[in-house]
Amino acid sequence: MFNLSSSWDTVPSTTGLRTGTAVESGTYMSCRHVAGASAYIKTFHPEWSPSMIQSVIMTTAWAMSMDQGEFAYGAGHVDPIKAVNPGLVYEVDKSDHINFLCGMNYILKMLQLISGEAVTCTGKTLPKNLNYPSMTARVAAGKQFQVNFSRTLRNLGMRSTYKAEVSGSKFDVRVIPEALSLNTMHEKESFELTVCLFQGMVLKTVNWCLLI
Repeated sequence: MFNLSSSWDTVPSTTGLRTGTAVESGTYMSCRHVAGASAYIKTFHPEWSPSMIQSVIMTTAWAMSMDQGEFAYGAGHVDPIKAVNPGLVYEVDKSDHINFLCGMNYILKMLQLISGEAVTCTGKTLPKNLNYPSMTARVAAGKQFQVNFSRTLRNLGMRSTYKAEVSGSKFDVRVIPEALSLNTMHEKESFELTVCLFQGMVLKTVNWCLLI
């Protein structure tokens, strides 16, 4: 568990308000830093959607070394400066979320309450295939499995080629295609990722590394 300094409301100020800082751990401490980082990124890219900002914060975070890996600390240590120019982004819009809920068999009434409008299920997205920066699937403990994920990346930079780089251990990961060439700003390319495991816990990271 990591500790960090953040705002705290247990120290009385001269105005009578309780202000100050404290060193603690947990999401209730880190969320203030992430909120500030989001606002910082938004000043450079006011047109970016919340899902785009979430994506760049996650994909540009520093990997942190712990025995439990991502299950202990999430995406990593936030790097707001790097997040301003991420190169690629995973984006999710309203229709993606609705199809995701449809894939979880939400009834029509619940969909309308959540979306605030009359919607119907025109498609279904399996939870594991929501276009999210991280990938998770439920599998049977102690048994062999193979899971396929589908993702789409959007280019936020210049003409570039990216190659998938896999790091981790204990299971086999295949990315198809292994390289993505994006020629224009906002161009989108999709890839499929297959994970096979024969024993043990799965902890692995897939990064898209800029080649040219």
